[in-house]
Amino acid sequence: MEPIFFFENPSNRKLHQKGSSVEILKKFLDFLDREADNISAIYLSLHWYNNGVLHEKMKSFANRGIKVTVISIPLEGYDDSYPKDIYEYETNEIYRHNVTIYSLAKEIYEDIERLNSENYMLQVFDHTCVRKSTVRYSSFSGRRRSYSLRSKSVYIKYKDGKTVTGLTSSNFTVGYHQPKAEFMLLVEDTSASRETSEMFFSNLLSHSVRFPDWQNPHPNYNYEMETVYGGNVGMNYFTAPFIQDSPIKIEEKIRDIISKAQERIYICAEELTAFNYRDIKNKGLRPGIFGAIFDKCRQGIKVKCLSQTYVDANGDLHGQRKPQHIKSFKYLIKQVDQLESCSYKVNKNVHAKFIVVDNIVIVSTGDYTPSEFIYGDVSIDNSERSNLSGISYRGKYSKVNHYIIIEDHGLAKQLIGFFNEILAQPDTYAHGTATAVVEANRYYIKCPYKEKEEVKKLGAKWDSERKQWYYTDSQKADLFQKWMPGVR
Repeated sequence: MEPIFFFENPSNRKLHQKGSSVEILKKFLDFLDREADNISAIYLSLHWYNNGVLHEKMKSFANRGIKVTVISIPLEGYDDSYPKDIYEYETNEIYRHNVTIYSLAKEIYEDIERLNSENYMLQVFDHTCVRKSTVRYSSFSGRRRSYSLRSKSVYIKYKDGKTVTGLTSSNFTVGYHQPKAEFMLLVEDTSASRETSEMFFSNLLSHSVRFPDWQNPHPNYNYEMETVYGGNVGMNYFTAPFIQDSPIKIEEKIRDIISKAQERIYICAEELTAFNYRDIKNKGLRPGIFGAIFDKCRQGIKVKCLSQTYVDANGDLHGQRKPQHIKSFKYLIKQVDQLESCSYKVNKNVHAKFIVVDNIVIVSTGDYTPSEFIYGDVSIDNSERSNLSGISYRGKYSKVNHYIIIEDHGLAKQLIGFFNEILAQPDTYAHGTATAVVEANRYYIKCPYKEKEEVKKLGAKWDSERKQWYYTDSQKADLFQKWMPGVR
């Protein structure tokens, strides 16, 4: 079987009952329908599972004798705030009033419990991610804990022994966010990649609990668990707290692939900040994926970056979505500004995560940020955050993600075409000379601390990076004359 690649860049941004990736879901379910007579089992690992269309299809497969196993997070991980109207995809008429991602998930979870079918099982994996005592997870006391399950993976077993593994960037979620640019990749397993999927799903299930039996088995956030060796990184690889050093190993593999680039590098994700960050295991700085990318830029290799979030080196958003880690992002953009062969563009609808290096394709369920590549023991006796006072944590820090690596000219061409299609959207923002323009419109002054209120009243702003005040309207130069450099 040739790799099967679906992608979608929807123009209809309404919240539909078919979820956040209507066309991808349709093509995936059509594939399963065509293959159903030959399939014996379907395994789904999804961060969220609240899509009624997907649920009904899995229920129909279970009724046909196909064993369906879904692994997701506890209901406590779904937001019950901000109820929204959901629309019928074909008619654009309201389908459901005032639902939340939590209420929709609850209906599905409880329906599976009522079915009590040996062919349709829902397991919850409740491992949460904390790596320092100053963690800002205010939701520890309620819903939306930071569950580590981020993979959106499928593993399909056939009656003749063949298996297919796939991943998608989409959560297929209903009622969470507007449809984004997403993809899905399905590949027929080799013996090695089959073994990897078997290892991952068997261990994920062994550390999960059937939904009806889940009663928060980790009230003190004690997630100490036995780990397994995940093998070398091949075509198919997973990261998880139960797979030794798995995030570190996949980062090393990606860096190695990037280091051998001869012609081109494309990188796309919701957020890109994996550069020079501190490792919790060895306590040192790691150059990250972008350390390797910037090395190739200095050698003249063309690099194109695309993300959903952005802030320039001066801290300006330019109307774009703010990244979670602004300081890291500003640091990254400063490096981009120094490299002529590196371009950076932004589109709010990006949710796909992939890297193309020459003809090698790396697709993933996780972004390219430090938190996806950190692994190590965490021991916190008492959180330093006032709203988490008294909370302790024990366990391995690791996100659960899935990576597929293939050298395939046709697939690389498809992904680059998808990349360029997003770039061609009218709302795509291009960084490049943006920083230089901002600098050119900033007039820096030398203001003593005791006079800062005076310049603030005149309209001056503070540059936290340069530790200096500035104004932007050249017509107001006279107002700031006494603070001009060289006047005092």
